[in-house]
Amino acid sequence: MPPIPQINREKGLGMLSLLPDDVFTYGILLPFLNGCEVARSLTTVSKAMLVISEAPDLWRRLLLEKWKKYGLQTEFHFLNNWKQTFVYYYCLKELNNRYLFEKFQNFGKQLYLRWDLVQKTQMKQLVYPDTGEIDRIDATKWSVEQFTETYVKTQRPVIITNALHDWKAFNEWNKDDGKLLLERYGDVAFRTDAADYVMKEEPSDEVQQTPTPSEEEKKKKKRDKAVKMRLRDFLQYMKDNQDEDPIYTFDYKFVERTRGRMLEEYSVPKFFPEDLFEKYLSLSQRPHFRWIVIGCARSGSGWHMDPHKTSAWNALVKGTKRWAFYPMNMLPDLIKEEIEGEDVENLYNLPLDEPLEWFTEDYYEICQAGQKPWECTQFEGDLLYVPSTWWHIVLNIEDTISITPNFCDRYNFLHVMKDLYKTDLKFFELMKEKVMQDEELKQQMLYFEQSVQPTLQKSA
Repeated sequence: MPPIPQINREKGLGMLSLLPDDVFTYGILLPFLNGCEVARSLTTVSKAMLVISEAPDLWRRLLLEKWKKYGLQTEFHFLNNWKQTFVYYYCLKELNNRYLFEKFQNFGKQLYLRWDLVQKTQMKQLVYPDTGEIDRIDATKWSVEQFTETYVKTQRPVIITNALHDWKAFNEWNKDDGKLLLERYGDVAFRTDAADYVMKEEPSDEVQQTPTPSEEEKKKKKRDKAVKMRLRDFLQYMKDNQDEDPIYTFDYKFVERTRGRMLEEYSVPKFFPEDLFEKYLSLSQRPHFRWIVIGCARSGSGWHMDPHKTSAWNALVKGTKRWAFYPMNMLPDLIKEEIEGEDVENLYNLPLDEPLEWFTEDYYEICQAGQKPWECTQFEGDLLYVPSTWWHIVLNIEDTISITPNFCDRYNFLHVMKDLYKTDLKFFELMKEKVMQDEELKQQMLYFEQSVQPTLQKSA
């Protein structure tokens, strides 16, 4: 294979070549040029400008900023790539097609490196070998009592096989390359996380810090502006995109959007019989608790902890995921250095690299420092238990579909109530009132109140 010719960046940008690509693009160009002007004018200035004007992240940001501000309809259709999609919706009439869809294969410096990460990373190589850090057990050979004693009471992650064999979602959604899934739900518009990419440095509608009640109200209003895509359009995006960090479907209203049909195609696994939120609260009282997650290869979730310190189970209907874990108080030194100054105890999401970049760069530095995380690979049909208070990161090795609810049981109850006490006192008092009829939970509540009493007296 002949070497890729390098673009003379200095010649193409002149004095501006002293600036990093992102500073030049987002600090110099975009404040003065709109998307249509970038598509029309930038491609003709120089080869270096052409490279910059073809960057997928640039067009994704331009499109989603404009969409979130103005919008055109409730969902949009992805057309081969982000630039084509932007041009189709916002400036097709203004531009000469001569420049719109020109492909330029020579990349230079930072932009080439990002492109190379997407094009040459063989995702299958990122499958983590089973080294026994996280157990794999057969659902047919374990009782609920054994599972509770071994994993739930000790709050240990575990992969469970043969737990989804009676699910329609597992047996039918993958048939004929997803034909049945499209027949049933192809025209349903699901919520994506696209709005979160508009300005990464600003709080997104999946807020970085633990929300206070007032912030929670703002959060609900922002959710109404979430970018939705019909399932058939999103699955086409999965095939066509070349994004380093693709968008993904993450919808907490998937049951409502499918009028309850999806709820009939899966069931809660036998190992998780208790959810105190479900037992004591109505649907309108409890926080969002179940999601359908449809993710492209290379997408995923950065380091985070589940909301309100709940536990979760993740059922993988399609594809392969790689997971890494750290217990709450055992983050490695490298991560602590990167988030220095952050109030980690009150964060759900750590402001670190996206999953693909983390697993291909930071991961190796952490391992060399002797602070390797717990890891596992989740394969199609696997059920993963994610206990309360564990930091975790997830990378989709292949295109994936999963269902994942969060829950509160008597074994994570204190963690959940402690979090609610700090973040949502009204919700805390509601749960406290409800659980007092359960003697075991009542005793836990009395213990918790005694432990926070000195704090209350001090604040008084």
